[in-house]
Formats: sequence, structure tokens, C-alpha cells
Amino acid sequence: MRLLRRDIGRRALLIERCIPGHDASALDDNEAIRVALDTGRELWRPVTRGPVRRAGDEMARWLRALEQRSHHPCVAIATKLFASMSPRHDVLVHGDFHHHNLLRHTGRWLAIDPKPLIAEPEFDVVTLLWNPLQLEPTREITERRMRQFAAAGLDERRVRDWAIVRGTQLGLPLDLNAREASTRQLSVVYWLLE
Repeated sequence: MRLLRRDIGRRALLIERCIPGHDASALDDNEAIRVALDTGRELWRPVTRGPVRRAGDEMARWLRALEQRSHHPCVAIATKLFASMSPRHDVLVHGDFHHHNLLRHTGRWLAIDPKPLIAEPEFDVVTLLWNPLQLEPTREITERRMRQFAAAGLDERRVRDWAIVRGTQLGLPLDLNAREASTRQLSVVYWLLE
């Protein structure tokens, strides 16, 4: 995808259109995860600093704010787990990496709508666990995807840890307007905690 124009003052980019622009949510689930991992390998680039925020710093801030708003038991679990993780900050990641942000473009797949952070690939893939929206996550789907991540060379323990931390952070507090998304994320967290 090419950058056509930019306006630094407005922090705006005009990029070429994805054609046909279908997202990965319509693919067979195994294929969608394969496509995501292949696309991720193209995106994840070594970096140690720059204008992009570090995921560990952001997560610490998000969890502190969550502790103020929610007394859900998963908050204490996620906070304790995060404190033990020693987050890595060696790769530029997408930050919102899931089926609906992977679009087909002239024979290849592109990731759109990034929320870039410096983290590790294991941080980035966990949002695939509770997507696509039309597929109800189950324990079996979650475990199969975890096996796919591990087979692709990702550290399964770190993926599980990030899924618990990010799933809690994104799923709580339960918002009446976003209850379905929160329930999806917390279901995955519960299965991984068992």
C-alpha cells in the first residue's frame, strides 16, 4: 500500500485504497490465522526506541486506571501477572492486530488501522483470540489458535500471559454498550486461567 499524501501538522496520512478490500474474517479460521501470522512477520520489525510508545509502559498505566474503576477478580490476577512478565520492547507491533484489520489487496494481505507500539509479537497476536466478531470463541478454537502461534515460533507462555493481561484490560469494566466484546475477551481469559 502506498502513501499518497501526508499532513504532519494534522497527523494525517492518505494511503491508496485496498482492492478488493475483503478482510480475513471471511476465511477459514486456520487460514485466517496463517494469513495473520504471515502478515505479522512482515510488520514486526526490530526497534528499541523512537516516537512510538512502549506497550509495557502503556499497559502499566491502563492497569492502574482499571484498578481504580473495577474490583473484578481478574484485575488483580492480570496486574500480578503483568508485574512478573518483564515485557519486551524490541519490535514495532501493529497494536490492533485482528481479522477485521487484515485486508486483501491485489493478491496480498495488508494490515490497516494500526495503533503502533513497541512490544513483542506475542503482545500483538492475542487480539486474534477473540476475533472475528461473527465467530463465537470457544475453548477449542482458543487452544487450536494457541497451538498455531506456538508452531509459528511464538512463545506460547508469553501469548497466554499477554492474552490474560490484555483480555482483562480490554474486557473490563463490563460496559453495557460493549458487553458482547467484553464477554468474548473475558471468556478467553477464563479459559487460559484454568
